[in-house]
Amino acid sequence: MIADSTAIADAPAAALSELRAVNLQLQATIDQLRAELELGAVGTAEAVQQAKAEAADEIRQIVAAVQSVRDQMEAQAVAAEAAQQSLRAEAQIETAQLRATIDVLRSELERTRADGALAVTEEQSQFARERATLHQQIQVLREQLEHRA
Repeated sequence: MIADSTAIADAPAAALSELRAVNLQLQATIDQLRAELELGAVGTAEAVQQAKAEAADEIRQIVAAVQSVRDQMEAQAVAAEAAQQSLRAEAQIETAQLRATIDVLRSELERTRADGALAVTEEQSQFARERATLHQQIQVLREQLEHRA
């Protein structure tokens, strides 16, 4: 019986020892899972940080590209405005030159008309004088013929 009671007394100690071994094994498993979880959290945090950095870099690149496009558009607008002002100035200069040419031509035309009218008047006066002279000569000749006859 003593052997039985030792066996019975050893049974709870063996069970307790077995429970301690299982508990230690569970603690090791929990520690291992906790370490893996922390490692996974660190990896996830690093991946999130990397994704944020990449997104921030991409946003900076997009902002830079948009600013570049804005700058190009503004430069093109300034160049277009300058070209348009230049064309306006050239057109105004050409218009002024054409108006001046037209004014000169009108003046010459008026002078030519006046000269032509004066020439016609002089020709008419000359013709009238010559006609009067010829009428006088005819009259003198008629009188001479009448005296001879």
